[in-house]
Amino acid sequence: MSGPRRLFMMVGMTQRSNHIVPSSPPSPPRPHRVVAGLLLLSLVPVVASGVRVLGFVTTDVPGADEQRFFDQPVPIILHAVFASLFLVGGALQFPRGIRRRFPRAHRWAGYGLLPAGAIMAATGLWMTLRYPRVDLDGPWLDGARVLVAGATLVFLAQGGLTLARRRYLDHGAWMMRAYALGLGAGTQVFTSLPVFFVDAAHNQTGRFVSMAAGWAINLAVAEWVLFRRRAHTKPGRPRGWRPVPAG
Repeated sequence: MSGPRRLFMMVGMTQRSNHIVPSSPPSPPRPHRVVAGLLLLSLVPVVASGVRVLGFVTTDVPGADEQRFFDQPVPIILHAVFASLFLVGGALQFPRGIRRRFPRAHRWAGYGLLPAGAIMAATGLWMTLRYPRVDLDGPWLDGARVLVAGATLVFLAQGGLTLARRRYLDHGAWMMRAYALGLGAGTQVFTSLPVFFVDAAHNQTGRFVSMAAGWAINLAVAEWVLFRRRAHTKPGRPRGWRPVPAG
């Protein structure tokens, strides 16, 4: 089983809606395994963001590809900081055990993660449209980045709306989709390996395919997890049912 598929399957198994009763659900994994897996997949983009922000302080003469960031540093710094917050904080939002044990912390963290994810997506969109394009990127990759950033903003907006309407199952589903796209940077570490090690793939087409594959894999796995979760549930509410606030 692939890494992203396994991680999102664990996330989906740990979520529970307050509108449905599981019918013979699989045994959920321990919360710390879910958190550790998501954080591991987030490690490379988070570390890369930290290195990039640190570079603004320690580098006097940037390279040709980095000059665009030094000319307009605010968008890339905002993107790095809030993407890291979204990925790390989001990993702690999914496990049901954590939500039930710390409902208030889950709720208030969610209030911060929604705007963090929106800033991550909005700055990503701005950088795609305004920063000069590097040689290995191309119009197809720019289009994919615009599509992903726009979809992330839509997913986050839907997550906020369904939360306000206390539709917690739908809220969790939309937030999982947004997190899957945000976590694409982690999967792209693996899908981009051919671009760096295979000469035939070191071009704009190879770069586009590798990047798009990371987003597509994560979103497909998230949808598969949500489908399985719906397949293992039936309408109704358990005895002693109480709504679990979701962030």
